[in-house]
Amino acid sequence: MSVKLRKKNLAGGKKGLYLDIYHNGQRHYDFLKLYLEKGTSSRIVAANRETLELAETIKTQKQNEINHAEYRLIPKFKRNADFIEYFKKIGESKGRSSKVWRNVLNYLEVFTGGRVVFKNIDELWLEKWQRFLLEKVSRNTAVGYYALTKVALNQAVRDRIIQDNPCKRVQNIKRQDTERN
Repeated sequence: MSVKLRKKNLAGGKKGLYLDIYHNGQRHYDFLKLYLEKGTSSRIVAANRETLELAETIKTQKQNEINHAEYRLIPKFKRNADFIEYFKKIGESKGRSSKVWRNVLNYLEVFTGGRVVFKNIDELWLEKWQRFLLEKVSRNTAVGYYALTKVALNQAVRDRIIQDNPCKRVQNIKRQDTERN
């Protein structure tokens, strides 16, 4: 796997910059729409130097993106994303059950103070969340609310925001049997 920054001669003496990417036995090109001007004046040389630095930065980002995908690493910016905001977006897309998602969201906001990043959600956090739910709502409601938390975290795994769902390592809240009249 390699990412190389290349130049292509264009009309008028300009040079276009592009990435030559070879990955998994296939080659493809990513045209950056960045150009080097022809000339040797100090202004042109400085502008070309800045353009090359930008192209090198883009090349490094592309290399990191490929490495993260290949080794299933989650980029830091995704791990630092706000779970509350993510949960809210999922809930809004749920149609008829969106009211239940909103209820869970309200409790999540109280529990977290309105923000928690994905990297802070671990087994201990989930156990505290379960205890909080059991203090605030009935046992069976807590079961349902915690289940929606699991659903959101499973979706985050599919969206490659987190590597695995920490709920797998936490025992679920047990449902309480109820009798109806």
